[in-house]
Amino acid sequence: MYSNRLLAKTRFGLRQAIQIMHEVLAVLRLTIHQTKRFIGKAERGFDILGYRIEPGRKLVPSHTSLQRLQERTRRLYEQGASSTRLREYVARWHRWLRGGVEDVVDLCYCELNIINIGQAQKANRK
Repeated sequence: MYSNRLLAKTRFGLRQAIQIMHEVLAVLRLTIHQTKRFIGKAERGFDILGYRIEPGRKLVPSHTSLQRLQERTRRLYEQGASSTRLREYVARWHRWLRGGVEDVVDLCYCELNIINIGQAQKANRK
């Protein structure tokens, strides 16, 4: 498994790069995952390595990252994890989120989503 991004200034340059990439992958007998690929303008933003990248904005966690946090936290809760264990898990996730990119991550956005996840879990318990 690998991740790669092709960036080009023009549509023509991008098409050339995509064609070359397909030729190389065909020789290697590899394919591109149909649902995990994205071909479009970078101005619309894209997800990579758990972050959402959009021009002119700070990094935010991708929707998939937040869903996985919620899913894994819910799973820990269902397995009987203590509130301390749940807080430790979310704190570790938050450290991962800031790791090395603290100045460019929108922490307010993250705090709100973590609070929303916690509220959703409390509602699910009732």
